[in-house]
Amino acid sequence: MALRETNSYVISNFIDYHIDRLIFDGNHKITWRYFNKYLFKSIPYKQRDDDHFMKLIINLLSNHHLVKVAFEEYSPEDGWLWRTRYPAIFCNCLCIAAMIEMDDGKVETIARAIMKCFAAADLPSPDAYEQVNSFFSGKRKQLSSELLHELMRFFLPFSDLYLQNRLEIFASELKVRKETIILTQCQEQRVLNYAFSQPDQRNFNIAAFFSPIVRQQFREKIVERITSGLREKFDAYNFYYAAINGVLPFQNSEFCDQFVAATIPDPNTYSFRSSFYGPEDNGYPLFNMLFNLCFKYDLLPSQLANRDFTGHGAYYNWLLNMEGFDYNNFKISWLGLYPTKFYFMKFRKHAVVKEQLERYLRDHRDLRAERLYVDIYNPAINTEEPDYEDS
Repeated sequence: MALRETNSYVISNFIDYHIDRLIFDGNHKITWRYFNKYLFKSIPYKQRDDDHFMKLIINLLSNHHLVKVAFEEYSPEDGWLWRTRYPAIFCNCLCIAAMIEMDDGKVETIARAIMKCFAAADLPSPDAYEQVNSFFSGKRKQLSSELLHELMRFFLPFSDLYLQNRLEIFASELKVRKETIILTQCQEQRVLNYAFSQPDQRNFNIAAFFSPIVRQQFREKIVERITSGLREKFDAYNFYYAAINGVLPFQNSEFCDQFVAATIPDPNTYSFRSSFYGPEDNGYPLFNMLFNLCFKYDLLPSQLANRDFTGHGAYYNWLLNMEGFDYNNFKISWLGLYPTKFYFMKFRKHAVVKEQLERYLRDHRDLRAERLYVDIYNPAINTEEPDYEDS
């Protein structure tokens, strides 16, 4: 998978042979692992004149409902090998579609084929829904605004487990483009029901995703529902997602004190994971979220409340005072423990952090540290409009 222009022993682009092997013999999870480890952008693909890959994926998506019907006509014992391989091939094909370079027209063709596939039948496995999201995430900048609006409205009535993440992808891109999506009253009610109807509010985030891109009246209704829900029963996670996405204010919010109180770690509370691995450098998720909000709004935790935020480990003490920290106790791995753009923005403000990373890279061949250096300090990445920001 490693692509190096200066190394003659590795490939510089995919050809049809590579595509076929990855689709029919590969494992999408392993393919993604190597892609994320070695690459920062899509993979060049030199196909034959007959547009080999496009034929494969369009045939797959167009005929999936027929395969599903065929499976239903036979007992589970019949054709077990194909039943096992087919979902893997389906996922592999979408995985490759997300990775390889293609023009905008091909991206739109695949997107519309995905919509027809969804309308005709359920996908073959939960992983398939996740790979659909991977395709849209990887190609969202190539989707036309008209198609983004269409995709939002099309997928809104669905209820698969990956729907929330899929709608987040479309919403974040529309937010970057500063566009407003017009929904019918029924569609607006669907958003509200989806976000707030579950007792555990597992789909709460959808309200935060939609708020920046809908008409003012509906935005006000979303804010009202979020605010009334937090007043009735405060939930630190729900407040965080509303604040990080700009739906509710942070420092001047009526819920800020409750949020800060909920995020400060209790040293007497242990997680299931910590019972096996012991204390972790970033073992307090809510505390991480507090820092993420502070970094977004360029605040110190001490500006929010008269509390002692120290004493929860060297990692958090470093976050509280990057300039005054004793870097003899610093770990390079800390830079990637909570890799949000607001953490990275904070790191870029302190020259000592860059000095530590560059000094480490001079003496170590560490692909993860190299990737962190690019993510934090690459101007092309840093100047892009951000996506939704919980991670």
